[in-house]
Amino acid sequence: MGRRRYRSHPRGTAHGISTEARARIWEPFYTTKDLNGTGLGLWISSEIVQRHGGRLSLRSSEDPAHRGTVFSLFLPDAGAEPGDLKDGPRR
Repeated sequence: MGRRRYRSHPRGTAHGISTEARARIWEPFYTTKDLNGTGLGLWISSEIVQRHGGRLSLRSSEDPAHRGTVFSLFLPDAGAEPGDLKDGPRR
């Protein structure tokens, strides 16, 4: 039997996330929203997911032909062994 896990892939079709922002998006207090954001949401989310043996990653494109962003959340099943999600880095 294969590895059991939960996967979610929320997607957006806006303009995509710039290369510069993708390089910093997981940093605490990094925001592109000026005074309307704390810059903690993705950082906290990523830390929580990692502590539960999961992974949060993103793909984004600014190419007009296929622009947008996909966040992927991978969490092991409650019965899975620790380390079941060693598919690669979260970023």
